[in-house]
Amino acid sequence: MKCKISVCLTVYGISPFLEEQFKSILNQSYDDFEIIVFEDKHPSESAEELIKSMIDDCDKHDLNFTYVSSDFNVGPAVGFSRAIEKSSGDLLVFSDHDDIWNENKLSVLACKFHGDVKAIYHNGIVFGSDNEFKDNNVLYSEQKKLSLINVFLSNFIIGASFAVDGKLAREYVRKYSFKPMHDWVLVFYLFCIIKK
Repeated sequence: MKCKISVCLTVYGISPFLEEQFKSILNQSYDDFEIIVFEDKHPSESAEELIKSMIDDCDKHDLNFTYVSSDFNVGPAVGFSRAIEKSSGDLLVFSDHDDIWNENKLSVLACKFHGDVKAIYHNGIVFGSDNEFKDNNVLYSEQKKLSLINVFLSNFIIGASFAVDGKLAREYVRKYSFKPMHDWVLVFYLFCIIKK
């Protein structure tokens, strides 16, 4: 059965990669996804008009798009929490302000999300200082050997390389604070239930 994916992201002003980031999300080969944007209050600029114009210009006319803004700055942990609350997907994928995706990212993740899989950890492509890609290989993995102490002490599974069961994430966001960062907290609680 095909899964619905929620792409959750936060924006703070207009980052240098915002347009390219959004184009990479809108140009995904997978078509059953929604986008939830949380805009954190910036003192001088808003990304809302730019984002909405890119959504209007894309050829995905049936795309479910939700835009939520804040009247004051709350930070990324709260921003991602609010985006998760508004999501409805079976699988949640996070996009940070500087992420640019391969066009098959959602398709590959959807294929890996089945059965008892609660989260998918995958690597990404890293920009060099010259803004060129250093590596063309994107590898996906459903399992990674982790210890509880590593997960607790270090936020090394970042949101850009992490997808999580939507129902579980929405349950966690109702129960727990996502501070200091959404991805760190989600990975920690997921690790705890997987190790039970």
